[in-house]
Amino acid sequence: MTPKTDSRLLGTWQSDRESTLAEWRFPKRITPARRAKFRDIFGHLQVTYTRTRIRGFLREYRFVQRFELLGVDSESVVIRYEDLLVHGTWPLIHIHFVGRDRYWISQGANREWFRRVDSDGSGKGRSETKPAT
Repeated sequence: MTPKTDSRLLGTWQSDRESTLAEWRFPKRITPARRAKFRDIFGHLQVTYTRTRIRGFLREYRFVQRFELLGVDSESVVIRYEDLLVHGTWPLIHIHFVGRDRYWISQGANREWFRRVDSDGSGKGRSETKPAT
């Protein structure tokens, strides 16, 4: 039986621009100007997971959405969340943990990294584990 929550997920997480862009592969056809604009997307999203909600901040945009834990294993969790932009849909997301303070999610053929944010807002987690290469 799947538990209702996983303590690894609970808390506040910040998009990790440096780690994400270090391994991001852009299509060859993208112009330098579009590449620069795209690179600026990362590092701004902050999400907080509670037992039943995701609260997010992306610059001026704020959101709160319900989620459910569907599965867990030793390295990851799978959740489904209420997509507020596409009413009535509940997409799945597979969250892969690297230590207690980092995780990544798939973004097409790439992945976006997140790091746990301490309560003081420093952005430093309990450990400084870097992503595996």
